[in-house]
Amino acid sequence: GELRQSRSHFFATQISPSEILVVGGYSRGSALSSCEIINTETGVVTEAEPMRYGRWLFAPVVVGDSLLFIFGGAASNGLTPVPKIEVFNFRTRRWSDAGDLERSRAQIVAAFDGVNSIIVVGGRIGNEVVDDANVYYVDRRYSDTLHAFPYRTSLGTAIQGPNGEPLFFGGRSGGPGSFRSRRIHTFDPSTGRFRDWGAQADSVYVALATKLASGAVVVSGGSVVERESNANTLVSTVSVLQQNEAARVVGSLTQPRILHHAVELRPNKILIAGGESPSSSQLNSCELAVVDSAIVRPFYPLNVARSWYQLVAVRTRTSTRVFAIGGRVGGLLSPQTTPSIELLEDGCTSTFASVLSTELAYVGDARTQDGSTSLTRLSRFSTGSIWKP
Repeated sequence: GELRQSRSHFFATQISPSEILVVGGYSRGSALSSCEIINTETGVVTEAEPMRYGRWLFAPVVVGDSLLFIFGGAASNGLTPVPKIEVFNFRTRRWSDAGDLERSRAQIVAAFDGVNSIIVVGGRIGNEVVDDANVYYVDRRYSDTLHAFPYRTSLGTAIQGPNGEPLFFGGRSGGPGSFRSRRIHTFDPSTGRFRDWGAQADSVYVALATKLASGAVVVSGGSVVERESNANTLVSTVSVLQQNEAARVVGSLTQPRILHHAVELRPNKILIAGGESPSSSQLNSCELAVVDSAIVRPFYPLNVARSWYQLVAVRTRTSTRVFAIGGRVGGLLSPQTTPSIELLEDGCTSTFASVLSTELAYVGDARTQDGSTSLTRLSRFSTGSIWKP
């Protein structure tokens, strides 16, 4: 199917068992206020109430099962910050004003502390990257200024850690090639300051963090330095964050990438898809990272190469359906946005037969892994297994 409005740099989240909300973003030189709802059962896409302000490069935070807060963002190509905080109620399907930040910024990040506060970090005001930090109280719809973040940062990563603590890392202090830190920080409410929590595997920015059902946080890809002629600007590392330690590396992507997306397809198995290559070309390649076995293997590719897009996993008792939504296409020289939506279905309603590994004849470099056949290549007829009962 297709969105009503092609877009990139948006946010999407599941708001009911059969609906995905798509919010804001960027298209054809404009920041978008429009929102859409995808019905995952019928494929019908309908308009939702728009935000009061068009914005992209904003910070979305879902609280509980019914509220989505939107902080900051840019109203234009010039990164003019949007001043207001807005909140969407999943039940009423309405937006409302939720207050202000003392200094609104674009390219900010934010994370919920699991109790009543959202911590907002960094960002950009025009050409200036800042170390501003705020705490936003969900119940009072009020924000206050905190002690500065340890360094200036924009386009970073924020996520709830294994114990629900807000984690911040992976930004850069200015333009291409500027400072970026390996350190991961969290906010300590007992001191009102940020403290060191751990370290990334690499000093990168816009690293993608994916929270697993187990609570673990997996980080993939990212940029070390932005020089498009340098094939080593991006990393291929897949790692699990660890408190008070460096991240534990659990694999390496076949394709280094940035601006991709990922979801947990099955327990401890992460689908990592799309993004951009070191030459800023969009990718359609996908890989499956098996976290507990430290294996990363090729997976079925997207039909449309895309970056700055989003995957949303919709789960039932017997299956997982993954929707790849919108994004940027067209490469570095002619970037455009796409309205396309792709669907990956994974699962079945019942087991047809259980096959012992001793009953399989392997072709090429296939092997048994976690009770199933593991492929290291997807070239047709080059690898696989044959059931020989």
